Amino acid sequence: LNPKEFYLNHQDNIKDHYDLLEQIGEGALSRVRRGVHKISGITRAIKVVRKEDLEFGERRKLLEEIELLKQLDHPNIGQVIEMYEDKKKIYFVNEMMHGGTLYERVTE
Repeated sequence: LNPKEFYLNHQDNIKDHYDLLEQIGEGALSRVRRGVHKISGITRAIKVVRKEDLEFGERRKLLEEIELLKQLDHPNIGQVIEMYEDKKKIYFVNEMMHGGTLYERVTE
């Protein structure tokens, strides 16, 4: 089964489904936290984007990036599983990837 078939966009609270734990990464528009699904116990990487940090047009670009990532199928690219949104933040739930950052891998 392909994970991109299960991509869901939720309007309910992510904290009802995941325990959000420590920060494990950071990007220009987001922070990545480790999250554990409350029922299955599966660990995920959860990208958290604050809406107030998005300039005009960046939200659309972000959603286009997610649509593109959903189409990719590669063992070194974590799949987007779910998306949650509340008044202040957008949460992208991704497969947890191990082995360092892309930058670390490229510079080895």
